[in-house]
Amino acid sequence: RLPGFSKLFPQVIAANLDLVVIVASIAEPLTPFGFIDRLLVAANLGNVPTALVVNKADLAGNDQYDRWKNNYRNAVDPIIFTSAMKKQNIDVLADMIKGRTVLFAGRSGAGKSSLANCIDPNLDIKTREVSDVTGKGKHTTSAVKLHPTSEGGWLADTPGLRECGPYGKTPENLPFTFPEIERITERCKFRDCRHKTEIGCMVTEIVGTADFPEERYKSYLKLLSEAVEEQTPDYLK
Repeated sequence: RLPGFSKLFPQVIAANLDLVVIVASIAEPLTPFGFIDRLLVAANLGNVPTALVVNKADLAGNDQYDRWKNNYRNAVDPIIFTSAMKKQNIDVLADMIKGRTVLFAGRSGAGKSSLANCIDPNLDIKTREVSDVTGKGKHTTSAVKLHPTSEGGWLADTPGLRECGPYGKTPENLPFTFPEIERITERCKFRDCRHKTEIGCMVTEIVGTADFPEERYKSYLKLLSEAVEEQTPDYLK
């Protein structure tokens, strides 16, 4: 956002993609659900299919697996649990991106570059360890780089993202970027329902259930608040 302007300006990361692979880390460092939700919304606004790759699965217990599966089971497909260290499900990931133009997106330290090297060792992308002091990832990739893969596709490795403000979101289109809402929004009493406190809202009826977990709904409300603010002229704030 530029000083004195309410309009947001986009930062283009990549174009003409077949798939966005959101790479999250289940530990060391843990990727917040809210950050993943923002990447999912950004990809959905761009009409690009998504996949969620939960890396460092060798560091997780069964309860952590279940928490991630339950939170995203109705939000994104597929969800793949990987370990670059143990080479877990690398073949599954490799098959998924074969012959496609794919963007790896996520925070520093999630293992984007490590996974890319596991898929195709010829890429030889530099990697760094997580900081012992901060527990956060260190930036290795400094700019978006498009790498040709041995299977005939292209892999865009991105710098670790600290924040994600999905560009182009509005109070009207945001519900359609959440599959849990999109599936039932037409059953709400009012066509312009924002799924907060409206009478006859079917979405709020399922919040906290397996159909729409509480954490996903909190992300929706936060993004909705931002979308309303972004549409409000500065002189009315």
